[in-house]
Amino acid sequence: MAFEEVRYIREFPRTYSLTAQDAESVDFGIIGTQDFIVHDSLLILSTANKNGFLTFLSLPDHRNLGSYLLLGNGPQEFIMPPWISQSVFYREKGDLCFTLHNVVRKRLECFNVTRTLESKRLHLSTIKDSLVSTAFRFLYINDSTFMCREITSDETRQIRYFIENGRRTEPLCLIPLNESRVDPGNGNYNILATLIQYNPDRRRVVEAPTLLNHINLYAPDGSFARTICVGKRLDKTKDIQAREYGERIRTYMHLLAYPDFFGALYFGATEKEFELEPGKISPVIQLFDWDGEPLAEIRLPYMATAFDFDLKNGALYTFDRTSEQFQKYDITDLNF
Repeated sequence: MAFEEVRYIREFPRTYSLTAQDAESVDFGIIGTQDFIVHDSLLILSTANKNGFLTFLSLPDHRNLGSYLLLGNGPQEFIMPPWISQSVFYREKGDLCFTLHNVVRKRLECFNVTRTLESKRLHLSTIKDSLVSTAFRFLYINDSTFMCREITSDETRQIRYFIENGRRTEPLCLIPLNESRVDPGNGNYNILATLIQYNPDRRRVVEAPTLLNHINLYAPDGSFARTICVGKRLDKTKDIQAREYGERIRTYMHLLAYPDFFGALYFGATEKEFELEPGKISPVIQLFDWDGEPLAEIRLPYMATAFDFDLKNGALYTFDRTSEQFQKYDITDLNF
């Protein structure tokens, strides 16, 4: 599941190995955290709290600014908590906003952060409703363009396409990804699963597979397409599906986009190790520029399923969903 152009990366220009002594355990007093993200001077938690799925904390003092988004069937309520790291942040008339995909109601919502925090009242509006019912993920490009992904009915392929002004388009560069297939059954469709992020300024999409050892970068208009692989050879889907489920390698676990680079959290452990002994896994954050050139790798001393940088204050936050533990690292001396 790769493009014709492949860049193989043998090593990173810089390697930083953080230690347990570098870590500071942080307790925000929030139970049921599933995901988080840092944006500007905010740390936003996605939780299972039905009285407010999203909790906002100020940085660097971690002051609680309130929780919003209720569980329910109402017009501004969600049936399940959203994953905040999958949101796209943008400015609208000067206000900070981010997208939320309401999977059950098939709507893409706009959460106005500025107005919500100023008024202490939820400001949520619909960007687009009546989304394609077969698509499991929508990526906001702009108000008239959205990227959709869906799994074929036989669960052998994952299809990507764009909807622009109501018209479906599929850039030629996506054909190699869309035509990649697996055998039906045995959970093989998970081999095609990817994490995805978009940089609106660079107009680049990045996808990191969760069971393959490479990352795909491309432009929505098809003007750019490149695969990067940290290693000597690309994983092939047929080789992965030949392995028992527990022996398949969990590769990328988390993916985030920044203005000048993106970061991918790499595991390199089997599914069995991830399920039975997650505490023994030492993940690595791999950093690349938007052409796919390697910048640095950060080796972590503790298990983490998510991360984000507070670049304003020189801090790295990591989170382990299994233990619900946050760690904070001082990265003021790191250069990437």
